[in-house]
Amino acid sequence: MVWCRLKTPLRARLNNTQDCLIETELSIVGEEVIDIEHNLLVPKQAAQMTVKVIASHKQSLAQCRNWIRSNCPEAELLECTSNAEAASRVSEEGGIAAIAGNLA
Repeated sequence: MVWCRLKTPLRARLNNTQDCLIETELSIVGEEVIDIEHNLLVPKQAAQMTVKVIASHKQSLAQCRNWIRSNCPEAELLECTSNAEAASRVSEEGGIAAIAGNLA
């Protein structure tokens, strides 16, 4: 059995995964929908921090865009290579918040 991500609900793009399946004897036998939860991470000492910069992977920024517009409309968005990188920046740099999952 092979798990293969074919698309995500937001900012979905067709990729060559589907094309590659046509060229093999493999077949799709089902699908799994997985709920994604994000957190806004801030430094420990930031009880009343004004969020000026939100760092995250571009996919997470897209998935959270409505929440960001409603709650932090003035925040600058900073794309990172991963949510783990964004979480690291919260602890290393002042004034930055990050969008990431529980494990970041």
